[in-house]
Amino acid sequence: MLVKKEEQLLIPYIPGKLKVFVQGTVLYQATCQMWRHKGYPLVDNLMDADIICYTGGEDISPALYKERKLEYTYPNIFRDNQDRQCYHNTVGNAYQVGLCRGGQLLNVLNDGRLWQDVDGHHFGTHPVYDVKTNVWKNVNTLHHQGIRPTIDATILTWAQVSSTKIADKETWSRGDIKIPHKSNSDSVVNVNEVDIEACWYEKTGSLCVQWHPEFSHAESTNYFFELLEDCLHYEKV
Repeated sequence: MLVKKEEQLLIPYIPGKLKVFVQGTVLYQATCQMWRHKGYPLVDNLMDADIICYTGGEDISPALYKERKLEYTYPNIFRDNQDRQCYHNTVGNAYQVGLCRGGQLLNVLNDGRLWQDVDGHHFGTHPVYDVKTNVWKNVNTLHHQGIRPTIDATILTWAQVSSTKIADKETWSRGDIKIPHKSNSDSVVNVNEVDIEACWYEKTGSLCVQWHPEFSHAESTNYFFELLEDCLHYEKV
């Protein structure tokens, strides 16, 4: 049952009981298996879901954040439109959760932007810093674009892997001096100097995750669900 409080729709959190709709065909089976394994029931009807999960896949079109497409970017416009429609039909009534491409999409739909090409994230695993606990975790990585959140985002996790990031009319290299960006987190995070691995938009209930918890890497999966359940507890009613 949805509860309205301070002009926000909040969903009571019951571990393992919220119903999930998986949006996207790329990595669909692996994503469904991940949710089932953690005890979350899947639904076929979009409007029955408490959580909408957007899967990984192709690049996001820079047109969605009003930038020029660079040579590194290969968007799927048809999929962008499908996912956007799903988001607009459900935001405010269900939590929005994005994995890799899905996290990038949700960041853009919350008025964020993307680095169109970053290095250091094309395969393997790397350490990430959990802002809340000040603990380093280890997650997988398989992407070449990166999240550039707005000031409305709470930064949950970051890494320092990329040495170069490229956007329309902007290139960043490690060592550049940027103005620190204060998030809704308790600490100041310079979103240019670090690689944003996970962020949370409280207003829309959107969790953006850059790695692939649906892959067979237990630490990546377990850490994703730690973040998810922590965000949902934040709005527990």
